[in-house]
Amino acid sequence: MDQVLHYRTARGGDAISYGGYSYRVDRRLARGDISWRCLQKGCPGRLQTDGNFSEPIIRGSEHTHAANEDYGLIRMTIARCRERATTENTPIPQIYQEEANRLSGSASASAMLPVFRSIDTSMYRARRTRYPRLPHTRAEIVVPESLRLTDAGENFMLLQLDDNDIMVFSAPSDFRDLCHASHVYMDVSKQPQPEKDFRLQWDNVFSEGFLGTQE
Repeated sequence: MDQVLHYRTARGGDAISYGGYSYRVDRRLARGDISWRCLQKGCPGRLQTDGNFSEPIIRGSEHTHAANEDYGLIRMTIARCRERATTENTPIPQIYQEEANRLSGSASASAMLPVFRSIDTSMYRARRTRYPRLPHTRAEIVVPESLRLTDAGENFMLLQLDDNDIMVFSAPSDFRDLCHASHVYMDVSKQPQPEKDFRLQWDNVFSEGFLGTQE
């Protein structure tokens, strides 16, 4: 018996693939079951499952097109690309390549997979949901606790005054490098602008023969 494969559409809705056909939610029944409708435009094909997307039962008219397992695999692959873009920090092109490689077992599905440039917009849109909206003024700057740590686990936001007039972004290890530096160079990117002063001060230090930069 074929397995019901569940995935999310580009708009976040539920969809499934079963028996070479793909379905979207048609309606949810009173006892908790779900009625599904074929994704192919104009096709009257129906399917019914329980609330856990299992125990499929064919309902309604027959499909007006042939079954194609590859279409389900491709939709699942694209859905995984969007999901990983939302939940991981892996570069978007790398996610696409890794998911495309998973299709290597099916030559026909690999050949039908859309090229990266045709789905990258939806992947980057999904990635943006991981991060807060960019602020327009200093007063709107809010850095969540979950985004204040480096990959090494260091807190890189050392100071933030209530009015955001002064914000210090630097990890303790950066200051240790600064203390051991033989030369320090400082610069300011632009002139102050009231309420919209997003100046970055760059401290360039020479340490052990290398030029390092702290932001």
